[in-house]
Amino acid sequence: MNTRVEQEGKKLTTEALSLYESLKDYKIVQPAEYEKASEDLRVAKRLLKAIDEKRREMTRPLDEAKKHIIAFFRPATDKLNQAIALINSEMAAFRRRQAEEAKKKEAELKETGQDSDLVFTPEVKPEIPKTVKIRKVWRFRIKDKSAIKPDFLIPDEKTIGELVRKLHEKAVDIVGGIEVYSEEVSYV
Repeated sequence: MNTRVEQEGKKLTTEALSLYESLKDYKIVQPAEYEKASEDLRVAKRLLKAIDEKRREMTRPLDEAKKHIIAFFRPATDKLNQAIALINSEMAAFRRRQAEEAKKKEAELKETGQDSDLVFTPEVKPEIPKTVKIRKVWRFRIKDKSAIKPDFLIPDEKTIGELVRKLHEKAVDIVGGIEVYSEEVSYV
């Protein structure tokens, strides 16, 4: 990493920790202290912005490198995932066909066994090589959204937040099931 950038980052971090130590027991009792608080708030926010900009400057090359690496491997991984899906599909179809054939053979044996004196009909198992382990992976598709029980519906908090910021208390009538409140946040 660029030592200049790293030194600037360390300087900002040290400055931030020092500022925190000086502000951590903050109390406002008098009007003059309130006025000073606005300046302290301005300094803290300015420092936070500087740290965020420095962090972005330091991580931007990593983000770009990661994006390029992912893009480089994407064609190969996409094609391999398609091939794997095709193989899995064909293997599952083969297992189904083998199971159906085994059921047919077993049914034929039962039919022929009823005519003779056989008491026991052997079970016919599908002929599937044991070279690959099989496990069932359970998945789902939504068929009817309106039939989903309310416990399984996740609120769209981003959209609700936008409505609350625009409509305030009136958002309750639109969304239902929420409480709208405000908090005071100082800014300079």
